[in-house]
This record gives sequence, structure tokens and C-alpha cells, in this order.
Amino acid sequence: MGFKKLRNATLQRSSFLIILCLVIQVKIQATTIDDISGLNATTISECITVPQERALELLRQTIQKATLSKKTISIRGAQHTQGGHTFNDHGFILDLSELNQMHMLSEKVIRVQSGAKWKQVIEFLDPLGLSVKVMQSDYDFSIGGTVSTNVHGWQANQPPMIDSIVGFHILLSDGNLLYCSRSENYDLFKAAIGGYGLFGPIIDVDLTVTKNKIYELKQSVIDSSEFIELFNSRVKNNPQSAMF
Repeated sequence: MGFKKLRNATLQRSSFLIILCLVIQVKIQATTIDDISGLNATTISECITVPQERALELLRQTIQKATLSKKTISIRGAQHTQGGHTFNDHGFILDLSELNQMHMLSEKVIRVQSGAKWKQVIEFLDPLGLSVKVMQSDYDFSIGGTVSTNVHGWQANQPPMIDSIVGFHILLSDGNLLYCSRSENYDLFKAAIGGYGLFGPIIDVDLTVTKNKIYELKQSVIDSSEFIELFNSRVKNNPQSAMF
């Protein structure tokens, strides 16, 4: 073989090796995921972004696929968790962030898909003179994530998230879509709120809303020994106190 032919063959093999290495690198990156903490890098089987137009179909297919392959399913919305509990080793991830539509069911109840963020809900309600009743301190979390952890809010003297939930649709492992409320499937209603997604993906949530109000912020620097007394007088027993 002449030098020119040998050189061309070597270049072809080198190009092949470079392309092969790039393909392998992309594959590794595509199956490794982390949460917002950056401390929980995990190798997964697949991350599936659920589209709006055929959400239930794809969710049922993924559940069936995971069942047959004996793999776990994790669910994520805004991806703000920090404990690594939204994914498992070599499991499937359902990304519900595109399920973010909402509409009013009545003057006091809004139906919100679980992938929507609180920011989107607030922006939807504000022109109507309405606001959410209970939410987390920040509005970058998803509705489904908030319901799945049954968070408390800044609203003084208010129960946690469950108090403002009228009901929700949840997809079970057998593919059935159930509506859960205080009058329908109540046991599942109680279990799934704060259930961290263990009972299936929540599809949408019906929430009670309240009139939007303007608040005045008041702050005080106090000694820690004064906290209980001042909390009781200024917050707990103060009907004008709305948030804390």
C-alpha cells in the first residue's frame, strides 16, 4: 500500500474513532440526570417529556413498559427537588412540565394541570381579581410537586395545601384515571396528597381561589426570647395578619 493510500485509510479510521467517541459521549450524557442541587447525578433508562396532545396515552404506555421491564417510574415537574427523590437508578422519569394548562371551573375553583408552575397560575388569576389560597413561599414550583408534598405556605393561621384542594385526577398503575376528592375515592385523596408520587402521576388539580388583596409588609427585629409572645399577639391572634 502506498503512503497516500495508507494516509487516507488512517484518516478514515481516525474519523470513525472520533465519531464513535462522540456518539458514546452523547449517549452517556442523555442517560445521566441530576436535580437542582447538583449532588445527585444518577444513570437512568429514559426521561420522557409528556406532551399535551397525547398525555394519557404516553403515560399509560410508559407505565406498561416499566411494569414489563420491572423498572421504577419517577415524576418531576419544575425540577426543584434537592434530595434525589425524583429519579431512581436505571428507572424511567416522567417530565410533566408541558402539562401546564388551566381554566376556571367556577367563580371560586380553578382546574390546573400538574406541570404548571405557581407563577403561571398567579398570572392567570390576577386579571380576574383572584389569587391562590395557599402556596409555597416561591412560585417556581409545580402544582403537582406542591400537592405531592402537601406543603404549608406563608398564609397565617391557614392549614397546609390539602385545605385548598377540591379534588384531582390521578393515573393509577393499572391505567385507570380516577378523580379523588372528599366525596370520591377519599382514601386515595388523603394518601396521594403528600404521597410523593407513589400512587401515580397527578394529572390535574382543582383548587379553591380567593380574592386578590394588597398587603403591607411589616418587619421587626426581636430577641428570640420574645418570639412566642409576639407571634401570638401579632400573628396568631391578629385577624389583620394574612401572611407570616
